[in-house]
Amino acid sequence: LLAQKDEGRALTAFSDITKLNPEFKLNDMEVVLKMAKVLHEHSKWKPLVGLLENLHEVFPSHPLLPKAYGFYAKVLYDDLGQPLKAKCLLEYILENYPNHPIRGAAKRELDLINKNTNVRL
Repeated sequence: LLAQKDEGRALTAFSDITKLNPEFKLNDMEVVLKMAKVLHEHSKWKPLVGLLENLHEVFPSHPLLPKAYGFYAKVLYDDLGQPLKAKCLLEYILENYPNHPIRGAAKRELDLINKNTNVRL
């Protein structure tokens, strides 16, 4: 459905599946990222968090994991007001993916959070 650009039906299908099976996880990281963006565009915060939380357990060492966690950190900080969780994800990226292209953006976002909050780990 996402490949067909049918976001409405994709949202409905994802919502129905996760209601029937709260443990349901998508098995393709590219689909996870697409679905996360659709959920974000529609302000579907609870399913978005459920989709992106603990992705490293489902997709350990996946090359798109830093991108997914970078997106998730931004959502947590910008949309959900959770700087501590955002910091943890950004630090996870910096510690576990030192050569990933997203590293610079993750560092800048972490610096921004540190500057704008009193959150320290």
